[in-house]
Amino acid sequence: MNPLEVFDKSNLFLLGEDDYNLALAGFPVWRAFISDAEVDIWIEIILAIDVAKRIIILPQKKKVQK
Repeated sequence: MNPLEVFDKSNLFLLGEDDYNLALAGFPVWRAFISDAEVDIWIEIILAIDVAKRIIILPQKKKVQK
């Protein structure tokens, strides 16, 4: 089951990058989910919110040394 289906579409914000998708579902409680761009498996993540600066701090992708 896609966890995004339970949220009202007016409170759902989707952000897409080249290699992942991020979904923010809001009000009354903010929840965030992330998935690979090519797979429909979503993982809930915890966001940091800076209320003073009015920004949401997204998780940074770890760099892998080759």
